Amino acid sequence: MTTKDILTNVQKTVIKDKEKYIISEYKRFRFKRGDKLHVYASKLMSGNIETAFPLLKPNVVPTLPTAPCYAGMVPVKKAKLDDVKSLLKYLSQPIIDYINSIP
Repeated sequence: MTTKDILTNVQKTVIKDKEKYIISEYKRFRFKRGDKLHVYASKLMSGNIETAFPLLKPNVVPTLPTAPCYAGMVPVKKAKLDDVKSLLKYLSQPIIDYINSIP
């Protein structure tokens, strides 16, 4: 399935259990690694009550690529890396170490 196929099969209006999914009413969105075909949305910031909404039309089964997109590291523009490094004070040490290892 290509990107074009996926885009033509995306649901524009979702109604689940008589509840219409209106994006402006939701405050918190979550995606699960093991469930790539749903978005979990909550009307509360605490996210205690979530509703799982399907992203694709019924009976559509996408074939997602399994091969890596790149064979090796992709260069990062200096300006972008400098911008990310300006936020290091807000990140944990393992992430800081990773960002500093980027050439």
